[in-house]
Order: sequence, then structure tokens, then C-alpha cells
Amino acid sequence: MKKVIKKIAVTAALTFTLFSLMGCGLVKSMKGKVPDEWYDVTRDLYIKAFSENWSGTYGEVQAIEDYTDKSKKFGYYLVDLDGDGNDEFLVGFDDGSKATAFTDVYIWHSDFGAFRIFFGGGGSTYYYLCTDKTLKETSFYGNQPTERFLKYNKEGNSFEILEKGGEPMKVELTYF
Repeated sequence: MKKVIKKIAVTAALTFTLFSLMGCGLVKSMKGKVPDEWYDVTRDLYIKAFSENWSGTYGEVQAIEDYTDKSKKFGYYLVDLDGDGNDEFLVGFDDGSKATAFTDVYIWHSDFGAFRIFFGGGGSTYYYLCTDKTLKETSFYGNQPTERFLKYNKEGNSFEILEKGGEPMKVELTYF
């Protein structure tokens, strides 16, 4: 009988604690959080691909010509573009330019999970992280570049096109 009462007391205490946390928003805020291993798996796909000189297939990671250019130091940068507490995974390179150019933008979203590439550029399209967390997209069709600014909207799970954005910046990449 003492064991049954003890189990009921423990269950009641755990239930009370869970409801208390929900009231504080802690449990609710965990919904939609990126699993820690997502970043590791994504990074490891690129590390493997670069170490094998892009000679195979690497999940959703598609080889682009830029990846074979040894003068570019490729790496990744984690940044929360939309303020939801989840970092987005940006793949880019440092070639000595004033701003870091990104070729791929990955976003994890609770609706569709891991390995969701929103943009895959390179060669004809590059993305630049701006001071206001917008992305400046520069696309080349021949010699004529076109530019636009994009802001990620987590509710719509899409990028909105803006009239203007912040200044493109150089960031410290973690190299592959």
C-alpha cells in the first residue's frame, strides 16, 4: 500500500511540474527546436564531400562547380535568421572579398524536419548575410547581375522579398 501511495505522489508531483513548466512556456518553447545532431549530420555531409573532392552523392547536398575551386575556403555559419531560437545553416566561402558569399541555405522547420535546403546557388547565384539578418541575393545572367533582399518568415515558412536590406557583412566561417 505504501508503494502505491508513493507512486501516486511521484506521479502527481511530476504532473504538477509538467503543467507548471507549460504555464511558464518552457515545454511549449521546446516544440520545433532543432535536434542537436541535425547540425552535425549536415556538417559531416559537407566534410565528407570535400574530403572526397565531390566524387559521390551526399544526401541532399548537390555538388556545384564552386566546391572544386581550391582558392575558396568553404565552411559554414550558424545564424538565427528569423528569431525563432533555431539557427539556420549557411554554407559559404571566404575568397578575401569584403563580404562572405553563401551558396546554400538550410532551414530546419518543425513541419518538415531536417535537410531542407531553401536555396542552392553557386556560380550564378550567391547569398550574403546582412547586418539586419536579411539575405542579399545576387544572381548573374550573363554579365548583368540582379539583386534582391530576402527575409525569412517562420510562420509562412518562406522568404519574403524586401525593397532593401542591411549591409552585406563578412562572418567567421567554421571551415570544412
